[in-house]
Amino acid sequence: MGKRTDLKTRLEAKFIRRSSEECWLWTAGKNNQGYGQIREGGLLPKKLAHRVSYELYVGKLGDSDCVLHKCDTPSCVNPSHLFVGTFKDNYNDMVAKGRRKIIVNPDKKPPHHFGSGHPNAIMTEQLVLEARTRYDAGWSLRRLMKAYGLKKRGLQHLLRGKTWPDVGGPISSPMLYSHEIFKGSSHPNSKLNENTVRAARDMRASGETFQSIADKLGVSCGTIHDCVTGKTWKHLD
Repeated sequence: MGKRTDLKTRLEAKFIRRSSEECWLWTAGKNNQGYGQIREGGLLPKKLAHRVSYELYVGKLGDSDCVLHKCDTPSCVNPSHLFVGTFKDNYNDMVAKGRRKIIVNPDKKPPHHFGSGHPNAIMTEQLVLEARTRYDAGWSLRRLMKAYGLKKRGLQHLLRGKTWPDVGGPISSPMLYSHEIFKGSSHPNSKLNENTVRAARDMRASGETFQSIADKLGVSCGTIHDCVTGKTWKHLD
């Protein structure tokens, strides 16, 4: 039981848990088909993460059982998205869904994998559309990075259509990521807003120390020093 509990703990540390209807995306190592992998312990061979998830949350699997995805997302380990089938079921499901999209190159160059068919993809077309819609509705980059397990550069490319160009949804302007756009509270790393900066400058003008102001506003002394002296928030009068 201890070994199984430990495996469950390690499994749950390697995926993004969302609602039961959404995909739980694996963020650790994957095989060349995009399926998550986890070692059960010691020198034992790696197992497919979605199979481990099924066994931990649903029930035991036989050696000939395949675990298929209802959502057609290889990196998903949400047990409610998984179901058991045979090898034939698995093959027929893959063919019917056309999950691996490969364009045959007449010049005999290596095949190109697109969208969720790419072996390293952690997003799906549906999730990309969702992320773009949420950004258009006002979600910050930081919030989206946390929600989807993406790095900043990858998220920026996704939002401006440099990657996943055929998915659609609100495409952001390339200028969105220039330094000038990230002014004041619109910056994803901002801990202050226009009102608190003005208040900090007023407090400093009345004789308060930088440290006293920092303690009141819950930020570092250096942050207060920079915003009060105009090193940051230069656009604010």
